[in-house]
Amino acid sequence: RGEVTQLLPLWAGIPDAPRAHELVYRTVLDSGRYWRAFGLPVVPADDPAYRPGREGGAGGTWMPWNAMIIDGLVAYGYRSEAAELFTRLMQAIVGSARSDRCFREAYNADAPQGLGARHDLAGAAPVHSLLRILGIDLASPTRLHVEGTSPFDRPITVRWRGLEIQREADRTRVTFPDGEQIEFDGEEPRWIEQTG
Repeated sequence: RGEVTQLLPLWAGIPDAPRAHELVYRTVLDSGRYWRAFGLPVVPADDPAYRPGREGGAGGTWMPWNAMIIDGLVAYGYRSEAAELFTRLMQAIVGSARSDRCFREAYNADAPQGLGARHDLAGAAPVHSLLRILGIDLASPTRLHVEGTSPFDRPITVRWRGLEIQREADRTRVTFPDGEQIEFDGEEPRWIEQTG
């Protein structure tokens, strides 16, 4: 029987590039199995145990597993696929928050519905995954590492301890806590540090 933890070799960096490509395109992105409207479920949709709308059902989307898969997708260069998965997860979180007014332990993989315990931190948005997708590593409010480009179709702004980073598909703007700004294009990795 398949289950989402069998996709964790992507997170661990175990498969070589051709095997990772096969795992991503034949398993993760297969909508008949894992690639559901609101994230990757615990068991694939073609499993008889798949019940996405039932409390405790095996079709629930669990944020920690999905966050690990996102990290693996980014590590293997599937940044746009990781961004799409993150967007689907956020749609689940927002849909549930609108109706339940809280985070839930898990989410229905096929509908914007929360499952399990209310006010469960495990159901919060995987912020670390968003930073990985955006290619941002925060060291301090005056020092960060940026790489790649943003795969999202709109600008994304990250604010942390007075630091603001706005990423667009081809441009990045960094505003330090004192207001100094740096803008640059390109996807090459770079450390940015305010000195002075």
